[in-house]
Amino acid sequence: MKISKKQLAGQFRRRRKKVIKLAQNETDLDAMLVSDAIGVRYLTGFSDSGAAVLFDGAKASLITTLMFKDRAPAECPGTDIVITDKSLPSAVSQLKKANGYKKIGLQKELTNLKAYEALASSISRKRIALTSAVVMECRAVKDEEEIRSTQKAVTIAEKAFRDLMNEGARFFIGKTEKQLSAELSYRMQYLGADRQSFPNGIIVGSGPNSAGAHHVPTDREVRRNEPVLFDFGALVDGYCSDITRVVFTGRKIDPQLREIYHLVQEAHSLAIKAIKPRRKASSVDKIARDHIMQGGYKEEFRHGLGHAIGMEVHEAVRFNQTDHTLLKKHMIMTVEPGVYIKGFAGIRLEDDVLVTADGCRSLNKLPCHLEKFILE
Repeated sequence: MKISKKQLAGQFRRRRKKVIKLAQNETDLDAMLVSDAIGVRYLTGFSDSGAAVLFDGAKASLITTLMFKDRAPAECPGTDIVITDKSLPSAVSQLKKANGYKKIGLQKELTNLKAYEALASSISRKRIALTSAVVMECRAVKDEEEIRSTQKAVTIAEKAFRDLMNEGARFFIGKTEKQLSAELSYRMQYLGADRQSFPNGIIVGSGPNSAGAHHVPTDREVRRNEPVLFDFGALVDGYCSDITRVVFTGRKIDPQLREIYHLVQEAHSLAIKAIKPRRKASSVDKIARDHIMQGGYKEEFRHGLGHAIGMEVHEAVRFNQTDHTLLKKHMIMTVEPGVYIKGFAGIRLEDDVLVTADGCRSLNKLPCHLEKFILE
């Protein structure tokens, strides 16, 4: 369902009002300045870098250059477009005077000292209020359009992966990890993705390389009867998916690897069943971690159980032992337990999960059963 420009304008306005309200709960201000590319896109729809948005509860001004004179109005309904050749602090100073703003908010976690000093010299320190990362806090809970975009990103990524698997073991054997990473990336984009969703590309680890939790694909060629771990995702309409599956290039699978696979699958299932609003993120991690430890593996589970996902593939809330954030309806989290044995192999299974009113729902249709991933 295509959303109209009027609906988009309303969506961005609601997001900005929510951000302003959160910021005003922390400190006295009447406008916010956001300049990181993801934050600007979330609040206005502008999809490039090199812009900033100054906004209050009623209006917003996107500050950009002549390069984006035509593009910015098309992407940012309901936002005033300010084309300038001045520095950002100078442009903000002019808008502050024009709108009668007394104090402008900056997110302290996303403001470097140089940028702060430049703005302070333009509008004075007493006119700046520092807040927490209020935009990220708003982004943690998705609206219906964000959920639809993420679901589309999952669907495209899974379709591309199924098509790749359907090529069979012969297609995989002899190809390098780099080639398979590029092949899957191409297939996702061919199906409509903007691009693959990871900053450093799709992870493909074959044989012993699958034991690298965030392995970088190499020129190693895939062999018969070994595991190949794929950690992949698509970026669609600005939203990411993040999925991990392990395929086997033949039916000869080491018994210990089968055991590990089933252990990880059980931990994955237990964690998903535990997700619901007001449950601590750390408690979900503990459920999966305890199950894997009881199976005989402790240090072999080398990372947190998962993380929030949205406009970035890794967002603020984490399923780990130290993040005690309470889950909320419409958060989208990954669930990705794994066991990695250096020199042998690694297994990770990952789904993208939407927190619902009384539990959760996986956005994935791709199964986790081992037998479904043995290539003939």
